[in-house]
Amino acid sequence: DIMFAISNLKREGFLPADFKKIVEQEEEQLKIEKDELKKTELAKRQRNLAKWQELTQIYEKYQQKLRSSLRYDFDDMIALVVEAFDQHELLLREYQENIHYFLVDEYQDTNSAQNKVVDQLASYWGEKANVFVVGDPNQSIYRFQGASVENVLGFVSRYQQSEVITLDMGYRCPQN
Repeated sequence: DIMFAISNLKREGFLPADFKKIVEQEEEQLKIEKDELKKTELAKRQRNLAKWQELTQIYEKYQQKLRSSLRYDFDDMIALVVEAFDQHELLLREYQENIHYFLVDEYQDTNSAQNKVVDQLASYWGEKANVFVVGDPNQSIYRFQGASVENVLGFVSRYQQSEVITLDMGYRCPQN
């Protein structure tokens, strides 16, 4: 359960420090609201907060252990790119200037961290970004590898110059 939770945090783009801030905000919010909550709701929130505080410590130690042994896990492959682009503007700019076209197949299977990499790279081009995605929002329900339907649904608002082409005929699995 702990590894699943850490994996989900990474897929959503939350580093240990980010998650720690969220947990601290929840703790502050709970202090403010505790007198107004029913006993059952208060107990649930306190239990969840304790779990998140413990998860924060484990997540931090897990990441430290990975770094000290010069290792990374599967979810780090994307999370570390997001982090590097956030922290090193020159690195991001170098990739932005060299990549002119973006094709994302199976877009419904992208998680928040993967989507952020595309947005980071394409942001350099503004309205002229050449981003082509192929996906079926109806398949997003499977949440494969942390996939987020919000990526598909929010694409047109993020890339307002985009054109949506809907394929009405399915050729993949004909009845005959």
